[in-house]
Amino acid sequence: MNPAELEMIEDLSMLLYINEGSVLHTLRKRYDHWMIYTYSGLFCVAINPYKWLPVYQKEVMAAYKRKRRSEAPPHIFAVANRESGSGKTVNTKMIIQYFATMAATSEPKKKLGNLEDQIVQMNPILEAFGNAKTLRNDNSSRFGKFIRMYFGVRGTLSFADIQIYMLLVSTNPSDFHICSCGVVAVENLDDAKGFLATEKAIDVLGFLPDEKFGCYKLVGAIMHFGNLKFRQNPREEQLEADGTENADKAALLMGINASELLKGLIYPRIKVGNEYVTRSQNIQQSIYERMFKWLVARMNQVLDAKVTSHFFIGILDITGFEILDYNSLEQLCINFTNEKLQQFFNQQLFVLEQEECRKEGLDWMSIDYGLDLQACIDLIEKPMGILSILEEECMLPKATDNTFKTKLFAHHFGKSAYFQKPTAPEKNFEVHFELAHYAGVVPYDISGWIGKNKELLNETVVALLQKSSNKVLASLFTNNTIAGSGVMDPFWVLQQLRCNGVLEGTRVCCKAFPIRMLYDDFKQRYCILNPRIFSKSKFVNIRKATEEVLALLEIDQSQYQCGVTKVTQNVQESRILDRLEERRDEKISKVFTLFQARARGKLMRITFQKILEERDALALIQENIRAFIAVKTWPWMGLFFKVKPLAKSVGAGEEIAGLKEECAQLQKSLETSESQREELKTKQVSLVQERNDLLLQLQAEQETLANSEELCESLIKSKIELEAKIKELSRRVEEEEEINSELTARGRKLEDECSELKKEIYDLEAILAKSEKAKCAAEHKVRNLTEEVHSLHEDVSKLTRAMQAAQEAQQQTQEHLHIEEEKLSNVSKVNQKLSQQVDALEGDLERERKARMKCEREKHKLEGELKLNQEGAENLESSQQQLIEQLRKKEFEMGQMNSKVENEKNLVSQLQKTVKELQTQILNLKEELESERTIRAKVERERGDLAQDLEDLNERLEEAGGTSLAQMEITRQQEARFQKLRHDMEETTRHFEATSVSLKRRHAENVAELEGQVEHLQQVRQVLDQEKSDLQLQVDDLLTRVDQMARAKANAEKLCGLYERRLNEANTKLDEATQLAKDLTSQRTKLQNESGEFFKRLEEKEALISQLSREKSNLILQVEELRVQLEEESKSQSALAHALQSTKHDYDLLREQYEEEQEVKSELHRALSKGNKETVQWRTKYEHDAMQRTEDLEEAK
Repeated sequence: MNPAELEMIEDLSMLLYINEGSVLHTLRKRYDHWMIYTYSGLFCVAINPYKWLPVYQKEVMAAYKRKRRSEAPPHIFAVANRESGSGKTVNTKMIIQYFATMAATSEPKKKLGNLEDQIVQMNPILEAFGNAKTLRNDNSSRFGKFIRMYFGVRGTLSFADIQIYMLLVSTNPSDFHICSCGVVAVENLDDAKGFLATEKAIDVLGFLPDEKFGCYKLVGAIMHFGNLKFRQNPREEQLEADGTENADKAALLMGINASELLKGLIYPRIKVGNEYVTRSQNIQQSIYERMFKWLVARMNQVLDAKVTSHFFIGILDITGFEILDYNSLEQLCINFTNEKLQQFFNQQLFVLEQEECRKEGLDWMSIDYGLDLQACIDLIEKPMGILSILEEECMLPKATDNTFKTKLFAHHFGKSAYFQKPTAPEKNFEVHFELAHYAGVVPYDISGWIGKNKELLNETVVALLQKSSNKVLASLFTNNTIAGSGVMDPFWVLQQLRCNGVLEGTRVCCKAFPIRMLYDDFKQRYCILNPRIFSKSKFVNIRKATEEVLALLEIDQSQYQCGVTKVTQNVQESRILDRLEERRDEKISKVFTLFQARARGKLMRITFQKILEERDALALIQENIRAFIAVKTWPWMGLFFKVKPLAKSVGAGEEIAGLKEECAQLQKSLETSESQREELKTKQVSLVQERNDLLLQLQAEQETLANSEELCESLIKSKIELEAKIKELSRRVEEEEEINSELTARGRKLEDECSELKKEIYDLEAILAKSEKAKCAAEHKVRNLTEEVHSLHEDVSKLTRAMQAAQEAQQQTQEHLHIEEEKLSNVSKVNQKLSQQVDALEGDLERERKARMKCEREKHKLEGELKLNQEGAENLESSQQQLIEQLRKKEFEMGQMNSKVENEKNLVSQLQKTVKELQTQILNLKEELESERTIRAKVERERGDLAQDLEDLNERLEEAGGTSLAQMEITRQQEARFQKLRHDMEETTRHFEATSVSLKRRHAENVAELEGQVEHLQQVRQVLDQEKSDLQLQVDDLLTRVDQMARAKANAEKLCGLYERRLNEANTKLDEATQLAKDLTSQRTKLQNESGEFFKRLEEKEALISQLSREKSNLILQVEELRVQLEEESKSQSALAHALQSTKHDYDLLREQYEEEQEVKSELHRALSKGNKETVQWRTKYEHDAMQRTEDLEEAK
């Protein structure tokens, strides 16, 4: 326990007892007094007050200027001024039910169920939301839990709580039972019965309807969220949503906007692409995990009875040891937990066994079984263990699985027998290392561990979820649940202190000499301990005096040290500060006791003196009364009493006249104030009327403004809808244009092929004229052969079309070529069969056979040329890809160079700005120099005047002959003043000359340095420009080469097509050629008709686009006009508000003036009534006195 004077200490490292409780207590005490800053060694701890405090004004900044850290309270300014399936789950359920039943209380059941029912009903909720179907178990628990059931003194159940560990949601949250109710049927499980049990448990535990349905909505949203699909946008290097049905459903259930959800997933603030598709899975998992933790916290809230109990039974249910084919980070955490539990079991069980053996007197050697597993535990959790290295890799920006593996082997392989190299895997799973656990050797795969250890959440989507209308979902992503002023959460404060290293840093600071106090501060605070040492009448060595004061405490000198300017103390060992404070408190208590005694004595003496004065006054009054009684009956004293008032009545008439004049003046001022009051009343009525008119006008303007805003919003919405329609129409027009261009290209190509076919028809007609001279017996066979050839040519034409499609889609090139080769081989086989049939007719078809052989040779030749051209085309494509890669690299280098040039330009502009600032400083210095010169000239003129005065005085002295000592004294004073002025003038001259020389020298140095920097930057800029031009030339060269390669590729493709056409034409006959020509002409006419229709549709689309563009421009003009009107209305509204404010101000002024006039008037009335009363009193008094005097005179007569 720290002493009371250290409760609100400014530095946590100066606490005598440092622990979490003392640190938290100090921070709480300071926070209660709105001291939000506290030092902790070199750290400055800040606590959020959640309200605005006046600690950042300019006055506070000025207060911390040029102040040491110890001279002002802790603040951020002070820091900145120095150097931001085995049955575990079922058994657990039964145990809980048993304890709840045995410890049931006799209290009647409440509306929501008693405590025993609530504890039992926890399990259906935990099973529904935390259990899932696995390969080995239909009801596998996917989390660990520790349930504590607290009992009272009589053994009755008081309350319970539950803690969960490692909810496994890394695979798919939709595998849990609550997600598969009615969707996936699981054997041995009744979904309907389980859902009804879950519904009943939720009601028994007192969940609100909004909370229950909010959880159900989140479960449905997670399932729809997992069905989101994305695809590659063909026009952009970006993903897009493949349908919005699932996104709309998920957003509706989560209470957010579907478009903003998709926008946040695909177009986040920082990164784009596939990474955030992965992060969408992380968001899905994070929502389910946070919802499960919220459910557990809500159940703990219900089961907490707000009572204290120290007796509990704990039930632990966690996942058992796992050795799978594929073991990842989850299995490592599970096995590590089981390793720790096994160690605890060994220590507890075997220690009890050893104690039993000792009690029985058996010979037993003490063995620490906990050390058997410590090596494996240290390998995982020690500072440079597996988990520590994983955490370090997660902090590095370019960490990968390979770097993580390298560090693991560098730190542990060969140094720990439990870390082993992987053996040959039996299955198709990669193994990176093996660990020897107590249950066996487990192989681990580290793929993706870094990503799993990070919480890669899309911050854009998280911000959207925080604004959800589903209160349960919004509460899951709230950073601070109670963001209120004056509220301090001890759990989060301690967690942040641990995570930020404040507590550890404080302990490190306390290891040395954390208390450092200046000698002046030590003297000021502890001089009261021995005033003789710190005497003010003589010089005292503060260091020696400090050592003498510390020597009085009889402390070892190794526990403190005296430096040059400070005394340092090791507070954790010697408690010097505590002892000094105790001595100081004792001394101060003595001083205050003496001070209080003297103060009480002074007060009593003053009271006694007053009593004496009162006694003397009473004696004097008694004496006067006795004298008055003695002379009361003396006749002359009666005459004296009668004559004395008459002497006072002489000036009464003048006083009455003055009072009458004053009363008249007051009456006049009252009349003027009444008239002014009437005028102000009329003005007030007019101002009130004007104010009402302005208010009515303001309301009308506000209504028109609201209407215009609604109109503007509707116009903006319509504008957005029209823009979306325009984009869709433009996209459709572009697609139609692309289709039209493709059709026109195909038409042109068909025209070229038709012209070439016509030429070939002419050649074939000549061949036909020759072939008609053949024998008539062979015509029937030839006709059959031509039919077979026709079918073969149809196959060949299909192959050519497939090849063209393969050239357009490069990904399917190899498959189409393979199909083409197979079909060509079939064609060759058929041709060989036909050649065999033709050989049987050698005598009749000899010339035709020769022609066919010739065609076969040409075909083989063309096939070889085709293969060569295809290889050349592939080589051209590879070279083109290489050139494209080079071009991209050059463009990236150009971008870097451009960024460098921009940086250099910015630096040049900054230097130019500094040059301008220095020039302005030079001009200011010149102006100061000119002012000093004028002052110097003025001083010179005064010097001359004084010299003239001195000469005049000397002449007078010479004339007077030195007869007056006063004149000599005046002369000496004038000479001394003259010498002082001359000395001051010389010093001022030297000072300004030295200042001018130094300023000129600094200016020259700065100018030279800046000129050198500017020249260097110009040279760098020239070099960068030259590099930029060279890169531009290289890019242009690469572009030309790419164009050449593209043209060569196109020529090669044309040549290949030409060779293919020649091959097809060489194998065709006259009838087939004519039929093909007829088909081509009909297709041409059909394409021409289609192109005409497409041109008409294109014209219609263009007309529609132009009409929409005109409407868009009109809408834009209308929006601009409305914006102008809105601005004018806002200006008029602000003017009216200003006029209203000024009118209110005038009204307040007039009201204050009226109140002042009323006060003056009331004062005048009071004065007048007072004067009248006094006049009446004086009149009655004088009349009474006159009557008394007359009576006295008559009696005297």
